[in-house]
Amino acid sequence: MNEKVIFLQYHIFDGQYRYKNGRNGVQIVGVEDLKTTAIEIPNEIDGRPVVSIGNEAFYLCFDAGRVSIPPTVTKIGKDAFACCHSLETVDIPVNVQVIDDGAFRGSKNLRRMILPDGVTEAAEDLFNDCRQLVSVTLPDSIQK
Repeated sequence: MNEKVIFLQYHIFDGQYRYKNGRNGVQIVGVEDLKTTAIEIPNEIDGRPVVSIGNEAFYLCFDAGRVSIPPTVTKIGKDAFACCHSLETVDIPVNVQVIDDGAFRGSKNLRRMILPDGVTEAAEDLFNDCRQLVSVTLPDSIQK
């Protein structure tokens, strides 16, 4: 008899963030309050490090003007902060290695971005429709 095993991914809610557990830590997959004005991602949830920000985790958080990402995060997913219209400031730590497609797409008030040394993959369309963007600093570490 051939058995097929299916693993279901489910999201856990800690009161502020929706997340899922992975092998190396926690991935943030959403936020409870889309009207938050500042996003402060914690270093850990339930004793496990926050290692990534999932696809569309903060999509449509129109009022978020500032994002702080902890040094435990190594990946920012596709459209993670897309359409955060009020976003002006993002603190990206040096441990982030991958920033996927459209991560900041449509963040209309984002003016400057510094990608730290250590980022090895940054999608070409990170900043599509970031109309106020005047300065992007890219590190030598980018390979792709």
